[in-house]
Amino acid sequence: MCPNEPVGDAAPALNDMAQAAVDAGAVIREAMRETADTIEDTLVKATKTGRLSFSDMARSIAAELSRVAIKQFVAQPLTNVLTNVLSSAFGGARAGGGPVDMGRAYLVGERGPELFVPGASGGIVPNGRGGGGNVTINVTARDAESFRRSEAQLAGLMQRLSARGGRNG
Repeated sequence: MCPNEPVGDAAPALNDMAQAAVDAGAVIREAMRETADTIEDTLVKATKTGRLSFSDMARSIAAELSRVAIKQFVAQPLTNVLTNVLSSAFGGARAGGGPVDMGRAYLVGERGPELFVPGASGGIVPNGRGGGGNVTINVTARDAESFRRSEAQLAGLMQRLSARGGRNG
């Protein structure tokens, strides 16, 4: 292989390693900066009180290094994971209408916030902007008997929807 040829498949791995080194350097730099700040704070306190305790300073430095390590290697990755999980499960707010995807949670509600997780993709039509009086109700039942048991609930739901439509129309 000539020195001017690209390294091919190894390039992404080398780039990842380089980025990891840069990230580690940033963590070390931040830890050193915060450690220097801790030492400075301890020395300032010593000049004010006339007492300098190297054991107190060592404890402060160790606590600061622990705080930086926890922040970088525990809190930040956990925050990243939670952010990814929530962004994949939560689709946002749709009080003003908009498209919805099956299985994602949306914040909706005319009378305060409600969580809506649709069983099928579709759309939220804001109050007063159409719909033409058509209502579609999807019912999932295990069998005919479970459907019959839910008839009263469905009838009540349709009655409430009809009454609400009369108030808004």
